[in-house]
Amino acid sequence: MPISQLPGQDQIITQLKTIPGVDVYEGQYLTDGSMPDDANSASGLFKPYITTIFGSSYEGEDRGIVSERLNPLRTTVTVYAISPGDNLTRQLLDRVRDKMLGFVPIDGTELSAYGGYTFVDADLGVNRYVHAAVFEYTTNMSY
Repeated sequence: MPISQLPGQDQIITQLKTIPGVDVYEGQYLTDGSMPDDANSASGLFKPYITTIFGSSYEGEDRGIVSERLNPLRTTVTVYAISPGDNLTRQLLDRVRDKMLGFVPIDGTELSAYGGYTFVDADLGVNRYVHAAVFEYTTNMSY
């Protein structure tokens, strides 16, 4: 049986939670969803926060010689930095990159930058500046 990716994923979430003053939530950023409870949408201001989602794994370039079940897998994590201002969101994204680039989760390789995108979401009547950063790594490295 392939080794579970959950311990490494949990370790990535724990690493993000070391960023001071920012709450980290697991799950996809939802454009029509709600903001965290401590958001003050009436004033247009809210506490910056992070959401994360892990991508599906796929077979890595380094194929094993033992079996398909033990081959290394490539996987991604998308981290969404969200705040009421673009500059603040970029500052938060810098802190995310500082924590993620080169981080080595359990049974994995260093996280590397894989891409990202930016948008402004006003669906809830409040501008939410969103910067998404995608990180990639190899997992299932031992058996």
